[in-house]
Amino acid sequence: MLKQFHIKLTDRLKKPQTSNRFVSGLLNILSIVLYPIALLIGLVTILFAAIVSLFQITSSTASKEKLVDKEQTFSETWSVLTEQDNLKIFRKFAGEVCFGPVYLHLKSDPIIPFLTDKIFGDWFFYFDNMLLLQQWSSTDKPNTNLIGIDTLTFDTNILMHNIPSVLWDIVETEADDLQLTCDTGTEILKYSIKRSQFV
Repeated sequence: MLKQFHIKLTDRLKKPQTSNRFVSGLLNILSIVLYPIALLIGLVTILFAAIVSLFQITSSTASKEKLVDKEQTFSETWSVLTEQDNLKIFRKFAGEVCFGPVYLHLKSDPIIPFLTDKIFGDWFFYFDNMLLLQQWSSTDKPNTNLIGIDTLTFDTNILMHNIPSVLWDIVETEADDLQLTCDTGTEILKYSIKRSQFV
C-alpha cells in the first residue's frame, strides 16, 4: 500500500528585482564605450579562426564514424540512477533544455509500467521507503509532477500535479516531514509534505 502524504503550499516568495538606477546607468555607459572594442576583438578572433580552419587537416571518415558511434552509444546506454531497498531505477539520456537541465527516460527492476514512455528530471529523493521523482509534462515550459514510488511494494502515484518548476530542493524538517522548495525563476514556492496514515 502506498503511503499517503498531505502536501500544502506554505510560502510563495517573489524573487527581488536587482535594478539600481545608478548601476544601470553606469552599465549603459560602459557598454557604449566598450562595444567598439568588443566588436574589434570579435572580428580579429573570427579572422584568426577562419585562417586556422583553412590550414586544419580534416579527420578521416573512419574516425568521424567512430565518434558518431561513440556518441550514439552514450545516448543509448542505461545507467543506474538510484537503488533503494528492492528497487533499482535506470536512466537514459533523453535530451536537454537549451541552457538548462537534462531530462531522462527511466526504467526499473522490477518493472514499473508507470515509468514507461515518460520523461523525468534527474532529481530524486529517498524518504521513509518512498522514492520521490520529478516527472516532466513538457520540455517547452516547466510543468512537472511529484511522483512517489513505494520501494517495498512498488506502488506508484502522482503526489502533486503541475508544479511550474524543474529546479527543486528538498529537506527533512525537524518534525520528520519534508519541505520542497521550487524555483520558478520569478518566485520561490515552498511546499510542506506531511505523512498521513497508511491507506
